[in-house]
Order: sequence, then C-alpha cells, then structure tokens
Amino acid sequence: MMYLERLMEKYPSIRHNVYWLKALLITLEILPILAKLSSPYGVYDAVLETNEQTQIHLQKETLRANKIQIERDAEREQQYRETLSQKVYAELLAASVHHLKVVLHDLEKSVEFEARRADLTAEMADRITDTIKDTMTPPALPETSLSVREPASGTLSIREILDQMIRKNSI
Repeated sequence: MMYLERLMEKYPSIRHNVYWLKALLITLEILPILAKLSSPYGVYDAVLETNEQTQIHLQKETLRANKIQIERDAEREQQYRETLSQKVYAELLAASVHHLKVVLHDLEKSVEFEARRADLTAEMADRITDTIKDTMTPPALPETSLSVREPASGTLSIREILDQMIRKNSI
C-alpha cells in the first residue's frame, strides 16, 4: 500500500486506478464471508454445530468435575488442619502439664527445704538457749552471804544485784 501511495504522489493520473485496486482487494477479502452468510444451512453446518455443542458440554463437565475435586480438596484440607490443630493442642497441653509437674516438684522441694531449714533453725536456737542457760546460771551462793537492800521502789535492778555480788566476792 505504501508503494501505491508513492506512485499516486508521483503520477496523479493513476489515483483512480489505485482506488479501484483497493476496492477489489477489500472485496476479495470480504467475499468468503458473504458467501458463507448467503449459503443455506447444510450438513456441514450441522456437524460443526454438533461438534461445538459437544465441546461446550465436555468443558462444562470438566468444570463441574474440577469444582467437585476442588471442594473435596478443600474439605480434606480443612480436616487436615483440624487434625493438625488438635495434635498441636494435645502436644501443647502435654508440654504444659509436664512443665506444671516440674514446677510443682520444684515447689515441693522448696517447701521441704524451707521446712527443714526452719527445723534446723529452731534446733539451733534451742541449743544456743540451752548453752546460754548453762553458762549463765549464777553460782549457788549461801543465803547469808548476800545482803540485798531494797530500793525505795521495792525492786532491785540486775545491775545492782551484780554489783553487790562483785563486791561480796572481792572483799
């Protein structure tokens, strides 16, 4: 087409011939379509239509089968997820129970340790008290050797009693 346009520019007299040539080419392109449209419905058309209907039917059946398969796969996937979820839950529960048992065991050991420690502390306090009592008992003094004077209030302080004992022993 480009060459025809160049020729038309060089030679304006062939312009009409180029238009007729373009019209002829367009007509040749359209002619089979016009022939098909103007022909009556025949056996060939019936076979083509049957083939097309068969293809459409097969595609619909394939789509239905694919849809059913997808639904089954989705159901299996859901069951798998539920099963997996139950397994994970069971494992987490078992791990939590085990951890709780370990913590309780440690707590029992801690309570036992604290109880033993309290027992030992009480025993040590008793021993220290007994030792202090044994070492702090005053020597037995004859009753006549100690003269206790009573203060105005009627009671003697420990310091005064000790001072009297020291004076009595040093004299």
